Amino acid sequence: MGLTQDCRSFVGRGVFCEPSYGYGWIKQIPDVAGNYPAIAVPKPFHMTIDRFFEVAGELRGGIGTIREPGHPLDLCRISFSTRHAGEWDFSKRVAQYNLQIGSSEQESQDWLIAVDGPSLVGFGSICVHAA
Repeated sequence: MGLTQDCRSFVGRGVFCEPSYGYGWIKQIPDVAGNYPAIAVPKPFHMTIDRFFEVAGELRGGIGTIREPGHPLDLCRISFSTRHAGEWDFSKRVAQYNLQIGSSEQESQDWLIAVDGPSLVGFGSICVHAA
């Protein structure tokens, strides 16, 4: 389950990310009242996959860099992880992913996550073709 091993061939390659509403997007920095503000779904963008991570021997996600000149998130780091049981890839079995967007990356146990500003969290798909 998770991503197919064929996905490893995408390291260093570009893919298309289409953020979707899902349960909404939030800024992961609390406001003065301690709430995490909802934000608009980011516009779609291209990204380069830098590396993947495994959890319990299963390819579960990765981290990359947004590459979309003129986009407000251009050059931000983006981490992604599978959300549902199954076997996914970037062309025939496209998944919905948990997405985190930040300015740097952090390793937490086996997971890679994008952290620091802009600190955005939401959902979206990743595929080899622009929608």
